[in-house]
Amino acid sequence: MTDASGDTALHKAVRSQHLDVVKLLVKEDSEFEFPPNHAQDTLLYLADESGLHDALTNILECCKKPTYTAGSENDWTTTIHIAASEGDVNMINELLNHSPDCRDLLNSNNQNTLHVAVLNNQDEVVRFLLDSDKCDSLVDEPDSDGNTPLHLVAASGNHVPELINNPRAKKMSVNKEIRTEKEKLVEDLCSIGRFGKHDFEVKRKYEYMHNPNGETGTVVQIRLTEEDEDKAKKAYQTKIESIMKIAQIHIVVSTLIMTVTFAAGITLPGGFESYPNSPNQGMAILTRKTTAILTRKTTFRAFVVFDAIAFTCSAILIFIYFIMANISTQL
Repeated sequence: MTDASGDTALHKAVRSQHLDVVKLLVKEDSEFEFPPNHAQDTLLYLADESGLHDALTNILECCKKPTYTAGSENDWTTTIHIAASEGDVNMINELLNHSPDCRDLLNSNNQNTLHVAVLNNQDEVVRFLLDSDKCDSLVDEPDSDGNTPLHLVAASGNHVPELINNPRAKKMSVNKEIRTEKEKLVEDLCSIGRFGKHDFEVKRKYEYMHNPNGETGTVVQIRLTEEDEDKAKKAYQTKIESIMKIAQIHIVVSTLIMTVTFAAGITLPGGFESYPNSPNQGMAILTRKTTAILTRKTTFRAFVVFDAIAFTCSAILIFIYFIMANISTQL
């Protein structure tokens, strides 16, 4: 019997998290299929959504025909997809143990469990599925847009080495945008390696992939195609030339400032008192109280301080430039 929403008593018990009632109802009529309600919510869906592991296990053990699909006609999913999206490895393991065939179930976008795990950045689920021999077929299955799990990995930026290195992953498979996983990875690698080390070496986690045609354990290094490498080198060279031009301008300006401030420190404006009978003979004219220009000693001291600061900053900038230039040549 069902209510107006299509819920059975077992639906109500699972939704209310009454585990004892769930066990009793399942035990009393294990042959009953317990179909989804009008919202297409199945018992397994509700148990998974509520996090009731014990109830889900009990339903799987006692019901001979549990319904795995859930959701509306235009947007439906399955229990194992929900577990994958939430990173619930224990739930996935339980479902696979009781019904290995559920690994092949697809959602409304024709995505398998591995697709969903990748989309939700559930790396632990991805590793679990890849470690399972039962899930080998999931690696190269395309969804409605032609994207395999590896396509989604390449597009998301959350790269999982276990999936990239999987021998079943077809690196040259094409989606509906006519782009291969290799092209997506190259695009990503260019962005992270363009201004890095020489030869455009990429991060270590992208550097090696298993060679499916070689011996077990052998690897081949990922290399950019010649065209991509030329583009990256040109962009890199343009950027370097721009930086060097700016650096040269800064160096010229700093050198001029240092020269002027050094000269001002040695030959002070106004010169020195040279009158032989003057009590201030040999002193800077700037310090004389009778001078029309900068007659106060405090003003003279301020001039000396700021002159020294300008000279020091210019010297430090030139020193840093030579140090960085030396470091860059060693990279």
